[in-house]
Amino acid sequence: MSTHSSLLEVFVKVLDLPDDVDPVSLNYRETSSWNSLAHMEIVQSVENVFGVSLSVEEVIGFSSFAQGLEILAEHGLVDG
Repeated sequence: MSTHSSLLEVFVKVLDLPDDVDPVSLNYRETSSWNSLAHMEIVQSVENVFGVSLSVEEVIGFSSFAQGLEILAEHGLVDG
């Protein structure tokens, strides 16, 4: 499964979103179910699924689906 697909699966599960959600629309505090508690659940799930440890700066900067992909790319996880 690609990084994009795996990350989207995390978002769909944690935020209880439909499978066909547009990931471009997923932004912290703009997505109704993405509050501070859900944010930490996303971070924990990302760390578990991808086997990474996010820094405080990365946790704070993880403000959208796209930003999450960028952070994962910085950890060497890219689609392919």
